[in-house]
Amino acid sequence: MSAPDFFARLVQLDAQLAAHGFPALSPFWRRTLRAFFRGKRRRLVVRVGRRGGKSTTAAKLAVAWALFGDWTVPPGDVGTIPFLSVDRTEAAQRLRTIAAMLDALGEPYARRAEEIELTSRPAVFRVASASLGGVVGFTSILVVADEVARWRDTETGANPAREVVASLAPTMATQPGARMLLVSSPWSTSDYHAEAVARGNDAHQQVACAPSWVANPTLTEAATRALEPDARIWAREYLAQPSDAVASICSADEYDACVSPGITRREAPAGGRFVILTDPAMRGDYWVTMACGRELRARDDGQLDDELVVYALSILRPTFLHKITLDEGIADVAAMARAFPGAIYSDSHYADATGPELVKRGLRFVELKNTPAAMSGRIASLQVRLTSRRVALLDEPEMRREVLGAQLQLHAGGRMTLRAPERRGMHDDVVSCLLLACDETTVAKLPVNDSEVVVRSDVAWHADTRSLDVDVRYYTRVGAHLVPREPPYGSPAYEAWALRMIAEGAWTPSLHRWVREHPEHDPRLPERRT
Repeated sequence: MSAPDFFARLVQLDAQLAAHGFPALSPFWRRTLRAFFRGKRRRLVVRVGRRGGKSTTAAKLAVAWALFGDWTVPPGDVGTIPFLSVDRTEAAQRLRTIAAMLDALGEPYARRAEEIELTSRPAVFRVASASLGGVVGFTSILVVADEVARWRDTETGANPAREVVASLAPTMATQPGARMLLVSSPWSTSDYHAEAVARGNDAHQQVACAPSWVANPTLTEAATRALEPDARIWAREYLAQPSDAVASICSADEYDACVSPGITRREAPAGGRFVILTDPAMRGDYWVTMACGRELRARDDGQLDDELVVYALSILRPTFLHKITLDEGIADVAAMARAFPGAIYSDSHYADATGPELVKRGLRFVELKNTPAAMSGRIASLQVRLTSRRVALLDEPEMRREVLGAQLQLHAGGRMTLRAPERRGMHDDVVSCLLLACDETTVAKLPVNDSEVVVRSDVAWHADTRSLDVDVRYYTRVGAHLVPREPPYGSPAYEAWALRMIAEGAWTPSLHRWVREHPEHDPRLPERRT
């Protein structure tokens, strides 16, 4: 079948699937695929913003190519359409989409764990790992490489795209009509997919780029801006513009908007919950300890933000004549923990030395792993908080210097690192503590600390029973707003509230704690149910 005929069949198949509720090909995708399949280039490189229809279009194209494509295999062989993605779970989602499309078309197939085989033609759709070992041993008639810019080796953290694509090419050698799709949203300007886009159209490849709302007209630019308020992240995720390989984590204006002028230390709220983050050093670096927690803050539009709050910061600086000792550092951390009770978190750096000493003092010590995924998650969380003003920083010159001076490095494969510039006098120890505070296991799991508790009593007289009913309700004041909250734990009001909530079947973390201490009120226990 000739290439123009295949595109015509693809359009027909698209109409059939649209009648069954599948999204139709957008004008962008139609133009791109028409030019590709009516040309002689064998590789299509597409850069499209998130939610731009990449995966659905790839699945639809794979079904059409398997059914109507210009390919043949010798008897006993099978034409394979491998799907390579960020991980096998993501790639397996394409198989579910393909199965749904084949069902809608009434096309018979056999489904196995990680592949679907057609009954009418010797073609199989298969999930393959984006690794050297996962791309050998089959004959490819169409290759779909999804989110290429974000591939990452689980051991090294590097993007293996260059080597994987090179290994894929021989699987197409005996199929003159075989095609390859490299589709991805952008990441950095230095990854393999970015290099392929930068090459542009040549004798071997065709390149196409589009923002999310162009590739998928059901989206609007305004809607994507509402999803991502950070202009730089929005430009990468939706405008489809890759980020610079090295950048700052925020602007000076964004940082200053998060600072409380003149506040170098905050008082611990009564009954507050905190975490202590520490970055030990016993040589030339600073030993930094920080206390953080969560509070609610009212925005100008009346909505409430869950805010990361830095309450206190301690920096031990070595001098030419005096290096920081382990005992000095441990004493400083213990003093912070006394003022802001909570668990102490640190990464693996010096953990073997500091952890046991803190435990000896009756303090809880948690070591956080510095895996590439954990580091990238902390950096992304900190950047979002800084640019959306959801972190309350102290008015500390060293904190400002480190955050604004830190270099955000975007690595191929979606990995991020944040470090101090390589010049004399620059540190990243305070930044390290801020990143630990943004780990998903630290501040995010703390209850919200109270700034002010407001009590309101509604009194009602019941004439029929000649009784007075007093309904006491508790709130936290956040600016001009009152946010409903639980009564103080252990108070008589809490017990009445707990019994009412249990009767309604509503549970909170404090209620679980309360029924452990008062099992006679736990309806889940067998003796209570009988």
